[in-house]
Amino acid sequence: MENPEYRIPNNETQLASKLAVDLNQYAAEIMKRYKFDAAEIALRKCIAMHPKIDAFYVNLGGVLSDANKIPEAIDVLEKCIALNPQHAKAWGNLGMAYGKIGQFELSMQFYDKALKIAPRDHGILWNRAFTKASFGHWDIIDQYEKYRTKQARGIDLFKDSPFPYWNGKDDLNGKTLYVQFDQGIGDRILYSRFVWHLKQEYPDCTILASGNERTNTLLWGFQQEGICTLLPEKIPFPKADLGIYATELAVRAKITPDNVPSDPGLILRYVQPMAKIMRKYFPMPLLPAVKIGVCWTGNPDMPKNHERSIPAELMLSLAELPHVALYSLQAGPGASDIDRLQAYELIHCGSSLGADLGDKSLSFTGATILNCDIIITCCTSIAHLAGALGVPTLLLLCSDPYWIWTRFGETTAWYPSIKIYRQDRMYEWRGVIDQVKADLSQKAVAEVQ
Repeated sequence: MENPEYRIPNNETQLASKLAVDLNQYAAEIMKRYKFDAAEIALRKCIAMHPKIDAFYVNLGGVLSDANKIPEAIDVLEKCIALNPQHAKAWGNLGMAYGKIGQFELSMQFYDKALKIAPRDHGILWNRAFTKASFGHWDIIDQYEKYRTKQARGIDLFKDSPFPYWNGKDDLNGKTLYVQFDQGIGDRILYSRFVWHLKQEYPDCTILASGNERTNTLLWGFQQEGICTLLPEKIPFPKADLGIYATELAVRAKITPDNVPSDPGLILRYVQPMAKIMRKYFPMPLLPAVKIGVCWTGNPDMPKNHERSIPAELMLSLAELPHVALYSLQAGPGASDIDRLQAYELIHCGSSLGADLGDKSLSFTGATILNCDIIITCCTSIAHLAGALGVPTLLLLCSDPYWIWTRFGETTAWYPSIKIYRQDRMYEWRGVIDQVKADLSQKAVAEVQ
């Protein structure tokens, strides 16, 4: 958020000026925890106290946009521009807001106005690239990755490393490449395929891949097959000739929505033996039924978790269908919805899906998925894990999804086993669930007969 302190008029009382600055800072701090309502109230008070300071408007516009109150965000940002037509961030936030509601051309116009004023603003460049990529323009993902790392981390991960950054073109045979897995678990599963394909292209290259304990265990098949050596995070840099982010391997591959490289199946090969053992103890429904694993929310620390999450009540309503048995794949805070709703018709797969199994929890989750017939999930790591395992999956997406899923279509080149259901409007999940019920009812009856 912008700091408006230097813009407070000198003739304002010292107390009022300090209160506005403190409220603005308070809004910035609580937005780190995604407390949209409280941040909105604080910034509206700032505007009421100082209605001619553009910083308060652009900050409020950002909060409203993140909260998906798009009409309100547009109104506030337009007021900011009326006060200061050269406010680049306000133009950029307008571009982001219109992109969220699917108005691509208008979104690009506003981004272009922003970049005429501030052509090197990393935040604007990042948001513009994200918007374009989500509409299927994947030629822009090189810029998305470039500015994502700068905007999200503030520094280049390899700034102090003993090796240079790989440009994606130099021959790697005979060299050692350090690959840093980053972002969430789902992204690490998604981009692991590029490590495999890289090894096929440069068979004499040594690949050192750094990730956390949970994903390293899940990706153990890559080490067993000699694709790479898995390293834990937060250790000193190893000896290597070059380095790169795993996510940027997708940039190097010049992917489009039509040429995504296939998953090599190494996660499936690793998880299958555990799934066979689990099958003997897997809780079976009392009557013949389709076994459906469900997940309705993801990591609450993820900035867009409120957008992608499905109300548990709606997801659990799938249990109304005959010939259907629901299995919870929900871990973390979202699992508390089961007790809150007393949803004991849901077969809970146990706390082993959570952190108590440590680095083995993802493998256990994968084995559970393989013992289900269908997975129904929001956009979280469960979708990627089920897709990598080849299990039929219904992926329920918000209206402004992660760019890899784009804005259109029922299928995705990333995972052939996934079918996509999309929101028509923000936060309107009931129509999505109704469509899933209609399709699922026919499938369930056919499979149990």
